[in-house]
Amino acid sequence: MADVKSDAGCEAGVPHCRDKPLTMELIHLRREAEYHGSGWWRFGHLMMMTPAGTRCFDGAMTADEFDALAARLCADSATAALSNVLTALLPEARALYNAGDLVGLANLCTSLSERAWTGHAPGLAIRLLIAERAIARELGDRHRETEAIRFLAARNRLSTRFRIAEAWNQRLLRTELDEDTAFAHATAWRELAAIREVAAAYQEGIRYCEAAVEICERHIRQPGVASAQVKALLQKSVLHRLSGNLETARTTLLTARRLADTAEVEPLVRGLVSLREGGLDLVAGGAKEAMRSYRRAEQEFLGISENNRFIARVRQVTCLSRLDQAGDAVALAKQLATDYAADGYRLGQVLIEMTEVQQTLADLTEVRSTLERARPLYERSSTLEALRWRLHLARSILDLGEPAEQAAVQLEQVLTTAADPARADLTRTMLALFQVLRLPEPALVRPTTRVLALRAALAAADAQRTSLLDSDLRSNLHAQRESIYAHAVLSFAERGDSEAVVRAIEVGRADLLNQLLIGTPVAPEVPRPTAADSLPAIFAAARRVAAELRGDSPDASPAETDLLPIPGITIAADDLDRLADVLVTMQIWADPDEQWHVIGSTRYSGGKWQVDVRHATPAINRIIRRLLTDTAAGDSIRGSEWEDLGRFLLADDGIWAGSVDDPKSVVICPDPRLWQLPYGAIRRGPTFLADVASVRLTPSLRTLLLLHNRQEARTDDPRGPGVSMLDDGLPGHNDELAALDKWPNGHQRITDLGDLSAASLLYVSGFGEGPGAAGTLRADVTLGRLATASLPRLVILNGCWTGTAVSRYGTEPMSLAIGALRGGSDCVIAGTGQIGSVGSAMVASLCLGHIAAGVPVSNAVRQAQREVRHRHPELTPFEWAGLTTIGPELQIPSGSVHSTHANAGEQRLTSYL
Repeated sequence: MADVKSDAGCEAGVPHCRDKPLTMELIHLRREAEYHGSGWWRFGHLMMMTPAGTRCFDGAMTADEFDALAARLCADSATAALSNVLTALLPEARALYNAGDLVGLANLCTSLSERAWTGHAPGLAIRLLIAERAIARELGDRHRETEAIRFLAARNRLSTRFRIAEAWNQRLLRTELDEDTAFAHATAWRELAAIREVAAAYQEGIRYCEAAVEICERHIRQPGVASAQVKALLQKSVLHRLSGNLETARTTLLTARRLADTAEVEPLVRGLVSLREGGLDLVAGGAKEAMRSYRRAEQEFLGISENNRFIARVRQVTCLSRLDQAGDAVALAKQLATDYAADGYRLGQVLIEMTEVQQTLADLTEVRSTLERARPLYERSSTLEALRWRLHLARSILDLGEPAEQAAVQLEQVLTTAADPARADLTRTMLALFQVLRLPEPALVRPTTRVLALRAALAAADAQRTSLLDSDLRSNLHAQRESIYAHAVLSFAERGDSEAVVRAIEVGRADLLNQLLIGTPVAPEVPRPTAADSLPAIFAAARRVAAELRGDSPDASPAETDLLPIPGITIAADDLDRLADVLVTMQIWADPDEQWHVIGSTRYSGGKWQVDVRHATPAINRIIRRLLTDTAAGDSIRGSEWEDLGRFLLADDGIWAGSVDDPKSVVICPDPRLWQLPYGAIRRGPTFLADVASVRLTPSLRTLLLLHNRQEARTDDPRGPGVSMLDDGLPGHNDELAALDKWPNGHQRITDLGDLSAASLLYVSGFGEGPGAAGTLRADVTLGRLATASLPRLVILNGCWTGTAVSRYGTEPMSLAIGALRGGSDCVIAGTGQIGSVGSAMVASLCLGHIAAGVPVSNAVRQAQREVRHRHPELTPFEWAGLTTIGPELQIPSGSVHSTHANAGEQRLTSYL
């Protein structure tokens, strides 16, 4: 076979007529046209090389004329009929046929087909492939025939002729599997999986990918098989991602990347890996990483695959939007919409991306205009893009205050399709259930059904969360589920169900450290949550909600709402009493008018949870908006605003019931968006919280209990020096060094995080290679590196929030603290906000002395903060109160420093979620 055909663009049940492939093609086209109700224009691309075909392309051909043409073509031998078609166009083809040069004629078909495909004439390209296949059969060239069928299958799929593509793939699979056909068989299974992706039959597609991979592993040394295996793994990763199994998707993609980097694969395949990496990064919230992957893919596809290059370009629209470059995103989307205005499939993808950008800009009019432009493409479809369009349309209807019945129609179709057992689309089900919660009650949704929808949405969010082990994935995807958690918390608060409020808050946070601990030496027996157990009930509830939206559901009994209990477990009262004198959890949310509110839950030792819903003043609204958009915004909080924050976030009197001499131990589980506040600096009148309470933060109450239990299980008692990684260029460095040199058992400076199990303290100052937004994290000071180290019981991370280039999700000090806790630390002191170097160094230096004297860590931090505040009233709250204790309380006996690590062989921890 002439080596002129390219796989470029080939990646992203009707009976087969073995002897007459042209007949099969025509029959399939006829049936497809009848099925879709479209006109005869569909046949024009395949038949435009005949006079009758030209009439067909012009729309003038009748059904009878079509049947007559098909009969005439089928009456001749396949080679003769197809050569007649070719000779009508090219004298060269006539000469080759007359000379009996069938090989030359086949080569001409190959060349012309490739030119037609790259020239955006897919129908003509497919017609020429049919000719090549027929000639190959007459020549007895098995390899050439197999290759022609392989390209026929791929290019029919890419031309959205899915049933025809499936028939050609099934034809390939009917050949005997051996070394010569292994590549074709693996490709056919992967192509069938890609068709199942379009039909959203994800599980069936995954099984097809596994069949392809199994064939490749048995025949890996055959030409092209390594590339086929990479493509099958990429397709499998996509199907797992679309199913909501993001951790499995990432693992599969990493396998594909390793194989692509080590095996001999063509540039197209490397581009496909970059493309899929971008897709997974984008879903996980890593817009910068996704943008890099898509730009790399765009360059790798240049001159190789225009189709895949288009995909890489359109995905950059979303990346730009998430990088707060909405203007550039809209401009790129409009350019793409112009470029592909005549291509309905690609235009639809562009319009969906444009809609999402416009929604981030709250441009409701433009959103609706774009959705209406896409209506003809998706109104009668049930593809993944169609479900996205319906979700956006339902949201737009509700946002604009239009009749909610119109939104209900769209949501019913999404739920019916996404919750079908064959489809099992968790993400679309979750998002549709959330929009159902916005429908009016009881006109469209009964109270019992609303509760069922709420619990199903909450369970779906939890199922997605607990399927993830990777900390970056979990943190970044939290934003996608944030509004569901907030709505659940608000609904339970309005009903006065305080236990449910706390439990719902915990659902969004409790597994953060539980899963970080999985697989580490200090906690080898924490089981992974089994989110799949809840999926059948979630989809069943979604189908029930869809039935009511259709108006055909029977009256529901109250017991039906118990099908999906709130995820997680309520922590026992005795366990809560062990954690602190006062426990506080908080969840903030913004209403449609962009006014902020907080649901605060407070519990005193021995008491019950009390819930309060509070509304932000205009001043607090401004503060929260600044905190959420600018990591350095906290420095602009002035004077009485700290007291306003106290009334908003910490209003319960019991939080302030301690005294200077008898402070309360207060644990705060803040909303993740408010980690950067120095809570000790919040005021009530002239009193700072640090005056009357020793404050600790925790990602979740369940996390704190897990760490508390781990701390109690420690058995050995090594002693050692304090070790430090200090930034000599920071102001205050000399104060830190002097305090560390007085640490019991000595002080050693280190340059990397080796085995620190014998140390009693790790002190790190400065996290970046350089200051400010241009800085990057030092290689050893990352969440992942800290989490895999063997760390002492106490770690102090004295670094500023703005000291790294990326101060969110995995790189800010709170995430680094979580990494240190995973690495074996019982307690971490970490910076919050723009803490400054001099003030935080003074606080840390005094704190070290108090800890060495036997003062509990959180109280040592409190005492040091108060001393520095009194000595230096010119310091800002972030400078004197920026260091915060995270995790369980820790006390080191006076006069000796202990670094106690758990016995990994004996310790048994339990994951509660």
